[in-house]
Amino acid sequence: MEKLKQENSGTDWSVHEECLLCRITYSIYSNFPPMPSARALNVEASEFSRIDRLRSLPTGYAMAEALGYAWACRCRGRSRTQPQNLGNAQPFGYKPSVSSAGDAEELAGTTNEKYARKMYGYDSATFRDMVHRFKRAFTVGAKQDLEFEENGDVYFNGEYLDNFHDYGD
Repeated sequence: MEKLKQENSGTDWSVHEECLLCRITYSIYSNFPPMPSARALNVEASEFSRIDRLRSLPTGYAMAEALGYAWACRCRGRSRTQPQNLGNAQPFGYKPSVSSAGDAEELAGTTNEKYARKMYGYDSATFRDMVHRFKRAFTVGAKQDLEFEENGDVYFNGEYLDNFHDYGD
């Protein structure tokens, strides 16, 4: 830690050790050029404040307070209390649902027809004709989305319809 003289709220702390967090915060925000419309986020309050206001603060700790992470400060004997008490929180354990069979294929699908056309390698006119034939065959509306899988399978509202490649010329 480095010994620095800093003031906060008019109180002279004289010579104290300043932690790395406060020094880095001060060096970043004090050197910002004037930017009247720039904003910084206070992570605890989820509110934005002007960068110019941060630049005007006298210490790195004051800047860290304004940004909502002063609780992480290690200088001047400040308490390191966390911003929230998690109490008896338990870690989250992932449990797959019954409907998650075939996860990899479900994740590979797309409803974007341009992407599907490129994925399948069809030219635009051929693909458009195939989509129209497919939607007519299954009475799917023109504005309704189909889900195209990498292997050519097509789903509508989660139900398998048919393989798209069978609807070519």
